[in-house]
Amino acid sequence: MSINRDASEEMRWGEVLAIYMHPRVIAMAFLGFSGGLPFLLVFSTLTAWLRDEEISRSAIGFFAWIGITYSIKVFWAPVVDRLKLPLLGRLGQRRSWMLAGQIGISAGLFGMSLVGTADLFVLSAFALLVAFSSATQDVAIDAYRIEAVTDRYQGAMSATYIFGYRIALLVAGAGAFYLADFFSWTVAYQLMAATVLLGIVTVMLVSEPEQSETKPATLASEGATTDVESLVLSSSELISDALQWTASPINKRSGVTLYDAEKNGFNVKFVTYLSRFLLVFDRDCQKWWYTRAKEIPKTSTADQVDDIRLQQFAAFSASVEVGLLEYGRPSGPKDLMNSLVTRYCPTMELLKASREANGEPPLNPAGEARTQREIKEARRQIALLFGLMTQNQPVEEITALLAAVDNAAVTKVVVTDPGAGYAPGYGSPVVTFPPPEAGEGFETVQGRAILRPSGSLLRIDRINRGKGYTSAPKITISAPSLISSDISLNASSLFL
Repeated sequence: MSINRDASEEMRWGEVLAIYMHPRVIAMAFLGFSGGLPFLLVFSTLTAWLRDEEISRSAIGFFAWIGITYSIKVFWAPVVDRLKLPLLGRLGQRRSWMLAGQIGISAGLFGMSLVGTADLFVLSAFALLVAFSSATQDVAIDAYRIEAVTDRYQGAMSATYIFGYRIALLVAGAGAFYLADFFSWTVAYQLMAATVLLGIVTVMLVSEPEQSETKPATLASEGATTDVESLVLSSSELISDALQWTASPINKRSGVTLYDAEKNGFNVKFVTYLSRFLLVFDRDCQKWWYTRAKEIPKTSTADQVDDIRLQQFAAFSASVEVGLLEYGRPSGPKDLMNSLVTRYCPTMELLKASREANGEPPLNPAGEARTQREIKEARRQIALLFGLMTQNQPVEEITALLAAVDNAAVTKVVVTDPGAGYAPGYGSPVVTFPPPEAGEGFETVQGRAILRPSGSLLRIDRINRGKGYTSAPKITISAPSLISSDISLNASSLFL
């Protein structure tokens, strides 16, 4: 018997290619193009235009000051990182600022083409708008690149960004010169303004990074990420008994007993695991955790940081333990499990309906696949969590949850005892498969019996593979018509 499960393997050439075929990696090439396009248009290309119009060297030197905008963008980068735009904000923190920058670039380039060298002051104002918008766009693109994918894709994101950036330099340099030679500088800059539409379309097609909605930029200093695969710790770390709840006066381990969770099976390991789960999968808990990082003095040593973080985690876990008071009844563990599954493991249909009701954009295929992986991981973690209970353990619910995670299907049925006495041509025996352990929401296997002319069973063909099994289901086959009761022939199922 074999079951399909995700497994990490050594990276092969095909996997490397798959990384570069990731939608966000491909999109990064177009964003790189959008970032590189305006750079030369306010530097060397603009200088060539001014020289072509016989503008004085002193005036051209004045335009060189516009380039300082790229050097001082660090001063308004925090605003781009934290402040949401009033109208475009519905697109998300990163996408809205990228779009705003691109609109400013296009408007500035078009304005430069209309004004020309007739009014150098107005021309410099439009050039400054282009440079400022471009620098702002660079800040948003850098944040998007970091937050959009996991570390696995960061190298590819940087590579495709540089590729697009270099292509843009060729277009804004040699391309603009060719256009100016064949047409005019006005036409050249207007076409450059139109080219910005490539970046605008890209921004409208890509989805907002999940991290921008769940954590501040300071999180990067801690090397943290909201990616499930990265945040879920090893089992030994998750269930460690070394954590002591001494930081909060609302916990029994500090001397004040408000609620003895262990009476209902919510032991230390369970509380620890549940606390870790909430910090990984709950956005509000994540925000609280990362906000607490600001309380750590910058002069703290590594050991001091670990001690402070331990105390903060202890306080959080103490609150979690007190919150378990609501689930102190015999059915409490089952109710708690159902609550966690409903909140953190919704179906894709419910999730899509929720996003639509909240005015959020629909998930693209890559985002939907990522969300499905996160939901699957959340189900697995919940099953492992309740497996730590010492009593009142919801065994059936745990089995169903693991079945939903594994979601195995029957691929082959092997008949070990063909039986005898069936009458070919008078109807085949009824083949019955049990329902999957995952519950009614999954598909039960169906099959039909194929008989030999001699009246014995030749094979069992599957009508469907089913979904949600954790073990090979036992098959029941109706008895020959000459026998009054059903019998269970020896048949085993294999599933992939």
